[in-house]
Amino acid sequence: MSQSSRVRELKKSRSGGKGSSIMSQDGHEDENMRPMLNTTGGGADEDLTKYSVNELRDKLKMSRKETGNRDVTIRALQRNYEALCTTHDEAKTEHVRRKEAFDALTDKYAQTEVKLTAEIEKNRKLQKGIADAQHEVSGAKKSFHEAKMAEDKAKEELRLGLDKLLEMEEQWEGLQVELAEGRAALNRTERILTESNAAGESLKRAAAGLEQALAAAKREVSAWEQKGREMDGLRARNEALTKEAEGKAREAKNADATLKALREARSSAEAKAADLERQLATAKGLVEKGAKEVGGAKDELEALRREASQYKESVRELK
Repeated sequence: MSQSSRVRELKKSRSGGKGSSIMSQDGHEDENMRPMLNTTGGGADEDLTKYSVNELRDKLKMSRKETGNRDVTIRALQRNYEALCTTHDEAKTEHVRRKEAFDALTDKYAQTEVKLTAEIEKNRKLQKGIADAQHEVSGAKKSFHEAKMAEDKAKEELRLGLDKLLEMEEQWEGLQVELAEGRAALNRTERILTESNAAGESLKRAAAGLEQALAAAKREVSAWEQKGREMDGLRARNEALTKEAEGKAREAKNADATLKALREARSSAEAKAADLERQLATAKGLVEKGAKEVGGAKDELEALRREASQYKESVRELK
């Protein structure tokens, strides 16, 4: 074999054979391995004719040894590359797992946020309900206070009405006494007139006048008795009003027991108070009317007394 053929074989051994193991798994040459393929003892266009056979043989051995070392290095690099690929795949898997966990955590956070928002809204509504309830309680307290004031006012008006009724009853008793005295005076006047009629013929004309006056007095007495009956009716009405007022007073005494009902039925209590006020106003009107009638009766009784006195004076003059 000539020296040139040996050089060609050496070039083939450099470019082929074990050097093909540096190709990557996808069939392409690894870019990181390319600089190592040219790290030989000399350049590719080196003139080998200047070396002897022994030197070439030594160079070939050295080249094969370097090639073997490079193959070992390439295998180690391939193993490292495969380990890196495995680590990269594991890292991608871990990244996917962590992303899924992060997405799940994000969903859970969103759900928690929705629940928290709903809970906050619920608490807000609860606080609003508490505020409304406190407002209603304040309104109820105010209504109770107003009802209590109305009840106290009604009690005071009832007390005043009872006092006025007692005063009217005392006045009525006084009027009864005065009426009895007037009737007694009338009876005495009738007896005096009867005696004067028996006095004689000379007194007939005067007696006739007196009889006419007596008839007028009787008519007035009849009118007075009619007014007395009206006053009896007024007294009956006053007694009814007294009983009704006593019933109202008993209701007022039991107002503490029915206070809860007054709270729940404030409008009814107000209507009842208004009705009571109307009744009291009616009673006041009746009292005033009775007082006026009593005053008129007193005036008529006084006039009757004056007429009786005049009759007495006339009788004395006739005697």
